[in-house]
Amino acid sequence: MARKQYRPLVACPECKGHRVGRIGTRQYFCSDCCLEFVLRNGRVDLYEVDEEGNLVTAGRISLDDDTPVAVAAAQAPAGRSAKE
Repeated sequence: MARKQYRPLVACPECKGHRVGRIGTRQYFCSDCCLEFVLRNGRVDLYEVDEEGNLVTAGRISLDDDTPVAVAAAQAPAGRSAKE
């Protein structure tokens, strides 16, 4: 029997909302505050979307071991798409 893999719960690092969708490998978008963020090697890079649809750097956050985003970063398999 195949083992089920569950997608870890990801919270937005800015507004702490849970209306977060995966848009790429370790890339997420928060529908509550319209922030895009990328999980990378113990940090979260934050991006805002400007009027023309371009990404603008909004900041960087270091991850604590117990934050919801840190837990998701530790559990998310690298190189997998959202449909796998």
